[in-house]
Amino acid sequence: MLHARILAVEPSSTTKPTSPTTRTPPQVECRTREDGQLIKVTFCLAKTPLLSHFCIHCPGMGPEKFGTEPSILATEERFALLRVPIFCPSRQMFQEHSDYFIYQASSLCRPSQKPPLLLLLPNPHPLEFADDAIGILTHHSHKGVTFVLAALQPQSEIGAYKFHLFSGEADNWTSRVVSCDPSLPQRYSFWCIDKVITIDTKGDLMGWVDLWRGILMCDVLSKNPVLQYVPLPTPVVRHVPGMGSPDIVRDMVAVRGTVKYFEMKPKVIVETRRIQGWIATTWSTQIEHSWKWHEECIFDVFDVVIDRNNHIELLASPKGNDNTKTILSLRVASPALSLEDDYLVYFMAKIHSSDDNAWIISVDMKNQSLQGVAEFSAERTLGVQCNYLRSTISKFMYLKQSTR
Repeated sequence: MLHARILAVEPSSTTKPTSPTTRTPPQVECRTREDGQLIKVTFCLAKTPLLSHFCIHCPGMGPEKFGTEPSILATEERFALLRVPIFCPSRQMFQEHSDYFIYQASSLCRPSQKPPLLLLLPNPHPLEFADDAIGILTHHSHKGVTFVLAALQPQSEIGAYKFHLFSGEADNWTSRVVSCDPSLPQRYSFWCIDKVITIDTKGDLMGWVDLWRGILMCDVLSKNPVLQYVPLPTPVVRHVPGMGSPDIVRDMVAVRGTVKYFEMKPKVIVETRRIQGWIATTWSTQIEHSWKWHEECIFDVFDVVIDRNNHIELLASPKGNDNTKTILSLRVASPALSLEDDYLVYFMAKIHSSDDNAWIISVDMKNQSLQGVAEFSAERTLGVQCNYLRSTISKFMYLKQSTR
């Protein structure tokens, strides 16, 4: 049984910690591409800030058959893209040795509607793209609701990109070279894709985000797709020694046509030149505003109030006997903006980077208060690097409640 974590938002989501209750949609199954092995997929959902899980069970295959653990590459509305790396010891690990599946949740949260599906996709080989460079667009047509996959692959030629598209209706992959109009400045030519956002499902607009540099927007269903560069509201960062991945301190989401950007910076005490906490800022932009950014919120970690006893109990003290427990006592990073609440942001928190236990904490940026705390096992987490994916797919699932 292999599994990964998601931060799943339910229709009546609350950020308060809940009892250990999971909600499980019906299990779905499919066959692998090469030898027809059975694969079963189950989502085990919990209300945020508790982490949900998706599990893949392969009755006829041992762990040695997998190059790495299966993963969810992207979700959008009722769809989730899964990659299952089927490993052959005599060959290296490439995309051609992975099976790609689309999980489609139930049409509505009622058992009388269409049941969930797991569909095996044609392998994209020889097309190449990184796991973080592919996203899903929900597409509405006369045949009903289907999906489009779009991936971007930077090329050696400056300003050129391979644009890969998979149509759920046509059941095939296509590829073409696209460019940016106007052209990117040469100093931005190296584009590292951190995530893909679906900005406007009605207008088929998606964005490939480099959290150090900006967004490459594209109308993915256009007959002649062209990339449009939208810079970040903060100065472009070319190199940050020791900072690591940008998603440790930055995040971006698209919700109902609005793009939101979050950045946290260390707070330096001038007198001592020491870092004490951090200051966070959020911005938003829309196509109606010609992609001009507007500052929305600024908050200081010193101002975040822990006002509930259960939060105090869950946030352990670094020294074990100190009754004063604040967010400042934790290593907090990997911000994740909420897909429902405009002012809610989630963080991963640890006492020490090497700890096996961690918390997901949710903060109301407008009221500067701690809203939720949930502990989780972090043995496979490197430092405070995020290893979960946000999703609203549970809104489209028929759920059977169980307590374990």
